[in-house]
Amino acid sequence: MPLLLFTCPSTGGSFASGIHTDARSLACVAQLPVRLQCPHCGKMHQVTAKSGYFPEAGSDPAAGSSQVDHARDRSPAPERPTRLAG
Repeated sequence: MPLLLFTCPSTGGSFASGIHTDARSLACVAQLPVRLQCPHCGKMHQVTAKSGYFPEAGSDPAAGSSQVDHARDRSPAPERPTRLAG
């Protein structure tokens, strides 16, 4: 599972949270508060899970996009049952 990254609001530096999750699980807990010790400024930041992003997505919420929204866009469409001709 990918590692969730966050951005320091003071310095703009990104850092790993230690949270491994996937886009679907992240969408389910998007509003939950997360407290993180920031390696850039040394402060404790309280953010929501939805403000995190995945490194491979290249999407940083501080730049105005949300990983949770992008995750929904990439989710595969549910399979539809097929009818057999007959």
